[in-house]
Amino acid sequence: MAGKLTAAQGTGILLVTANVGSLFEDPENLQKTWLREFYQVRDTASILRYLIIKCSISNRFPRTNRGAVPGGVSDMSARVVTCEHLSHPAVHTYSAAGTSLMVDEEGPTLCLWNKLTNVGSAVMDALQNEVQWNCLSLSLLFDLFFLSLLLQTVQTHKPHFLAVHCQEVGGKNYEASMSHVDSFVKELLSSDAMKEYNRARVYLDENYKSQEHFTALGSFYFIHESLKYIHQFDFKAKKFKKVVGKETYSETLESTPSLEKEKFPQDYFPEPPFITVMGGDAIADLWKCKWSRKGFIRTRWALADCAFDLVNIHLFHDASNLVAWEKSPSVYTGTRQKALGYVLDRITDQRYEKMPYFVFGDFNFRLDSKQVIESLCSTATMQTVRAADTNEIDKLIFRESDNDRKVVLQLEKKLFSYVNQDVFRENNGTSLLEFDKELSVFKDRLHELEISFPPSYPYSEDSSQGKQYMNTRCPAWCDRILLSSFARDLVLKPENEEKSVVYDNIGPNVCMGDHKPVFLSFRITAGAGKPNANKHKCCVVQ
Repeated sequence: MAGKLTAAQGTGILLVTANVGSLFEDPENLQKTWLREFYQVRDTASILRYLIIKCSISNRFPRTNRGAVPGGVSDMSARVVTCEHLSHPAVHTYSAAGTSLMVDEEGPTLCLWNKLTNVGSAVMDALQNEVQWNCLSLSLLFDLFFLSLLLQTVQTHKPHFLAVHCQEVGGKNYEASMSHVDSFVKELLSSDAMKEYNRARVYLDENYKSQEHFTALGSFYFIHESLKYIHQFDFKAKKFKKVVGKETYSETLESTPSLEKEKFPQDYFPEPPFITVMGGDAIADLWKCKWSRKGFIRTRWALADCAFDLVNIHLFHDASNLVAWEKSPSVYTGTRQKALGYVLDRITDQRYEKMPYFVFGDFNFRLDSKQVIESLCSTATMQTVRAADTNEIDKLIFRESDNDRKVVLQLEKKLFSYVNQDVFRENNGTSLLEFDKELSVFKDRLHELEISFPPSYPYSEDSSQGKQYMNTRCPAWCDRILLSSFARDLVLKPENEEKSVVYDNIGPNVCMGDHKPVFLSFRITAGAGKPNANKHKCCVVQ
């Protein structure tokens, strides 16, 4: 509960960016992995211990009630209950981040935020009958684990205004997975942790059949009940309107007046003249990129005596590690900078009054590949392996000069296998920030708080490897929250309150998918937005 705040404390703001594609992707493969491991479990006690480990996003459920996990439970049927049952003396519970496994005389049940969730029965059906786990139940389970960590962050920082920008909503297999998005949204809107947020706006770009418009972006905004007044801008009427109730918009976002949504123009995607110099597989990769889901959504808000824009953004990725390595900066860097410049020009043009702005999403910023490899492999020798049929570079192998010519790094189109991943985690990988250069060309237009968390991508999607990176790309800070000069002035950090501004990631030690969500928590004081703001009082915390 945010509670009553004084003017000095200000209005709490929490901005979150999360690429959620992993939550919806490849459920059938996840089914097979989970079922294979489940079938190896033999006795009831082992099954319960396994549930405690695998069903917990933290992989370490602390016991909160007395008693040990019963080893002789014969009835393996699970049922749906509410979390009120957890207070019964005959019930043993194991909890973490809002998720509980309940064990009593009737067997185990997975309980999530007092919501009815038929996950336990699907697990037990799979165990008893060796049938495939229901795709929806499994996808919902992963979504709920993600949400539990998100809501834990909300409860920790107690914002009055919460903005969550998601990318890759529905995952890459969006045609099959988009139905899971509705369950994700419903759970977020109805969870007990969000019950004090009595107003909400949800914008989901789900119209994947419209390739010229589809971005797979999702923007979520929640307003706490203690925030008396908040207004949202109508871009068609060109005026602010009071926010009342909870509303969800999807499929027709192009005609929704409370936002601006654009997919990047086709000429911002790689063109054939550019592609032809790359050769081979790079041609196919960059050509397919013409229809990738990249763009931005802008909304505008007025609260705490000031107004500002919030921009959800998703920029282009590196299609090939080999192409990225060829020169410094890489060709992909130029594509991203051109697209980001386009967004900044659009949100500061003459159509509307200029406002402070926060741009947060998956920028796909990468370390300067050529320079970082030269640093990591400074004493190694390079071996080039070419494809037999095309004579094009297929892989690069960097070996130590001595030490039995141990392989330090192997680089392929979609492989970045470095011998020591600790370099990306030690001291949060900050020794590599010197190679994080893509934002430097916007130094007069965009600002960022000091980064004190490890690279946000590409993390392992194995639930037991929450801190491990995949060997697909060089780890990088892809997920960022950037501020205009005026927005930076709004971010308050009083001298007597050490943790009033926090820029960090969510779930540093647990599996959150291939991207770790990143958040910025701060407070806006009365009058922070403009010299005469105190006269307007557009937003009052009761």
